[in-house]
Amino acid sequence: MHEVNKSSTDENILRMLLSMFLPYWPLFAILTPLFLIGAWGYLKTTTPIYEAAATLIIKDENKGVNDPKVMEAMNPFDSKKNS
Repeated sequence: MHEVNKSSTDENILRMLLSMFLPYWPLFAILTPLFLIGAWGYLKTTTPIYEAAATLIIKDENKGVNDPKVMEAMNPFDSKKNS
């Protein structure tokens, strides 16, 4: 019996919401695409605030520097401070 009342309550809430917003459907139909086009235009015309750059060092086993001091200097996770 409780399930029937819950279903009835859900249906009443849905009908209430539809009766409140259904008369304004033309406004929603016009403003939604307008705001989406405006957001797209804003994102296309503004410059990004940040810029990202990266450098990737790939060690070739056949050639390159085998000096351990160079490899130690490139270690970003090293906890020792360079003097």
